[in-house]
Amino acid sequence: MLAWHFLKEDMKMRYGSNELVKPNKTYRVNPDKLSLCEYGLHASIKPVDALSYAPGPIICRAKLGGKILKSNDKVCASERTVLWMADAEYLLYEFAIWCAYDVLPIFEKQYPTDKRPRKAIEAKEAWLKMKISDEDLTAARAASDVARAAGDVAWAARAARAKQNKWLEQHLLELNDLSL
Repeated sequence: MLAWHFLKEDMKMRYGSNELVKPNKTYRVNPDKLSLCEYGLHASIKPVDALSYAPGPIICRAKLGGKILKSNDKVCASERTVLWMADAEYLLYEFAIWCAYDVLPIFEKQYPTDKRPRKAIEAKEAWLKMKISDEDLTAARAASDVARAAGDVAWAARAARAKQNKWLEQHLLELNDLSL
């Protein structure tokens, strides 16, 4: 079973051995102790679900094996082989901007005179392209809270979530060429 798993910048396991995660290595835990959210090697089938548990920007494409337990948005396995891994920080910023633009029409239809979300999204996009400074981005922070609320509207919508997952998975798979 193929799945997605995020790591912190240090690329170490969060629990157990705290060892450095490496591509093409299989990690194993005791299958008799396997328990969702408690013990095991966790991942998600959909990358958008994996984001809910992401402690950092390092994405791992993994193959799960051994004993496997499934829930709605996560899988717990006794074996996880990291096929490849990459730093997805820039892509995750792009994804957030894409999601915000995707739902912006919903917000603007409801609040046609409130331009704060659009300005916040545009500021983040300009910052990502290094066209504005960190200070300029900080100045737009109050508006970004509104933009985040607009984004939450779409995140909750199932149709939007499926669309978001498709975009995210397509772009994450492209990171394989830049794997660490």
